[in-house]
Amino acid sequence: MGKIYMTACMKGGCAKTVTTYNLAYSLQKLGKKVLAVDFDSQANLTTCFGVGEPAAVPVTIGHLMMAQIDDEELPAPEEYIMSRNGVDFIPSSRSVFYIRRDIPMLATDCMTIQIWSTFNTSCCFANWSFH
Repeated sequence: MGKIYMTACMKGGCAKTVTTYNLAYSLQKLGKKVLAVDFDSQANLTTCFGVGEPAAVPVTIGHLMMAQIDDEELPAPEEYIMSRNGVDFIPSSRSVFYIRRDIPMLATDCMTIQIWSTFNTSCCFANWSFH
């Protein structure tokens, strides 16, 4: 059974993204299979993983959240899980801002668990910013 870790804080600039990024790579180096999920509408974690233009990514966590809210079938994991240097991640984009303002945090937590359980990874990081 895997574990889910979440870095969250209501304040900006308190190292949520860099903590998530460093922990993901550290655990990967220890042989763990890691899935990092960027729930921040600024998509800084996505950028850290090398995505130059998050808005151009065809399927982000925002798309997955909308599919979940609309009770639509999620796309195949290959369509939304990206990989960089042995760490898998689900990118974010600005669209998350418009989605998360309308849903309770619990729905996002459940979404993380559903994605994580279908991916069968040993560690899942959810990077969440409240601002």
